[in-house]
Amino acid sequence: MVDNVDDITSKQVYEAALAGDQLAVHVIESAGKWLGSAIVSLINLFSTELIVVGGGASAMGDVLLSHVRKYVKKHAYGELGQSTPIIEAQLGNNAGIVGAAGLVINREGL
Repeated sequence: MVDNVDDITSKQVYEAALAGDQLAVHVIESAGKWLGSAIVSLINLFSTELIVVGGGASAMGDVLLSHVRKYVKKHAYGELGQSTPIIEAQLGNNAGIVGAAGLVINREGL
């Protein structure tokens, strides 16, 4: 149990949603709409052909991304809105470290 709402983490909301807590489910649905709105803008502005969601959001997988995909399909223009894959990053929170290491290796010719 959390005494202060400011101390609630996304992981706790995710776990509560998996346990069937309807408020947590609603919070994730709402987050999916907001993230979906940002992704719609990317697709509409840049004709993006693939969206990779990383960080803490990717740890929720389809619990979050199903809401994102639904929003995007409803609101993005044209074929890209219907066909753009929205996937979770395979490296999760390690993407920045792996990218930085790749830059060093590439620059040093290792």
